[in-house]
Amino acid sequence: MLHVLTPLKETRAYKELVAKGEARAHQAGLIEGRQFGLIEDEARGQLVLLKRQLTKKSGKLSKSTLEKLDMATPDRLEA
Repeated sequence: MLHVLTPLKETRAYKELVAKGEARAHQAGLIEGRQFGLIEDEARGQLVLLKRQLTKKSGKLSKSTLEKLDMATPDRLEA
């Protein structure tokens, strides 16, 4: 008698392993997203502080200066 083999992707073990892998990947994505959000929030806060300090020191900032600050990367702002 011939036994018909179940394709691997249709087995319960395969489906459970894939589900576990997807859950881990999802969790890792959430953690990475939170970290990215925190970094972005910190950079935004530093920009606000920098604008405030420049305004106190030099007076009202020009529109072009504000635009340049808004376009600057966090690394550039620290330089």
